[in-house]
Amino acid sequence: MVSGVQKEAMLALKENNHERKESVVSVCNRFFSHSTPKTIMCIFFVEKVKKVLTKKKKCSTIITVRGIPSAKDKHREKGDFMKKICVIGSINMDLVIETEYPPVMGETVFGKGFKTIPGGKGANQAVAAALLGNEVSFIGAVGEDSFGEQLGENLKSFNVDVSGVECTGTSGIAMIVVSGGDNTIILESGANNKVTPEFIDRNIDLIKKSDIVIFQLEIPSETVLYAMKAARALGKTVLLNPAPVSGFLPEMLGYTDILVANEHEASAMLDMKITETESAKNACGKYLGRGVKQIIITLGANGCVYNSGNEIRHAKAFKVKAVDSTAAGDSFIGAFCAKYKNTDVDAAVKYAQATSAIVVSRKGASTSIPTREEVEEFLSRETK
Repeated sequence: MVSGVQKEAMLALKENNHERKESVVSVCNRFFSHSTPKTIMCIFFVEKVKKVLTKKKKCSTIITVRGIPSAKDKHREKGDFMKKICVIGSINMDLVIETEYPPVMGETVFGKGFKTIPGGKGANQAVAAALLGNEVSFIGAVGEDSFGEQLGENLKSFNVDVSGVECTGTSGIAMIVVSGGDNTIILESGANNKVTPEFIDRNIDLIKKSDIVIFQLEIPSETVLYAMKAARALGKTVLLNPAPVSGFLPEMLGYTDILVANEHEASAMLDMKITETESAKNACGKYLGRGVKQIIITLGANGCVYNSGNEIRHAKAFKVKAVDSTAAGDSFIGAFCAKYKNTDVDAAVKYAQATSAIVVSRKGASTSIPTREEVEEFLSRETK
């Protein structure tokens, strides 16, 4: 059903947008209260408007909503951010169930609790970077569904610029089983698969404005490679998190400045077994020989191995009680970028490890990521 107010908005869109006098968002703001499900609800309502405007090609293009307006960021207003970071990647709704132990094939087990939590590797990395004081923008896609609405609102709530987030199809879903502080994940990509090279071209200004561009592999690999080339051509620092590793293309290494992989990903990429610190150090050396400037291989509870200049080092993990490892790696990446180049690599790694230590001691994905103040307090306490 379309209400009287919605009909008025439809007429305003019909009259104004084909002449580019008024944006979809501004029309929505005029006709919908900010206390309602906000501007994003209007974005889904716009689909109804499309039917009115199908004969106006130019208008139809405008009504295919490019983005969801982001909230003002108090850090940006003060100029109080560390980096300008653009994250290009996935946005998922995590469907999380806890259990005593994960079932084997054919087995049914009882759960201990269920939650829906906004996530996606890209979104988690963006939230971590934003919470730690950076100016963050995002290029990705959510579905034209209720999950899409929630996912867009979640990013906005952390002051992530979502002008590069588009609505199409159905939202990405991650089925996560948490057991004993670890997890297994099944992905349904949904709208994430709709992020194409043309999508990148439409949002190239966000890359131009950034210092660091972060990539993962939960969107099409061809799009990632295309965007990496564009970022490198623009002189940006490129960070690649090759997860899931099945999407990795060897050509990507040629456009990577910083590579952050866990031991499983690094093993698969090099076709060598990494089981402990020494084998991880050997793997680091191989990546450096292929042109990557900064390599970090995370080892879970065993810390991480990384290069500081030409020296390959091992950093022990902070000891905490692990509750849920979801988003630990993503928060590590967001935190590392927050400190990278503002300080030495050793300090950036330590800061990233502190952030992920806090994350694994909490439940959830984006809901478990700490603020800058919490990380600094943790470091102050742990280094006394």
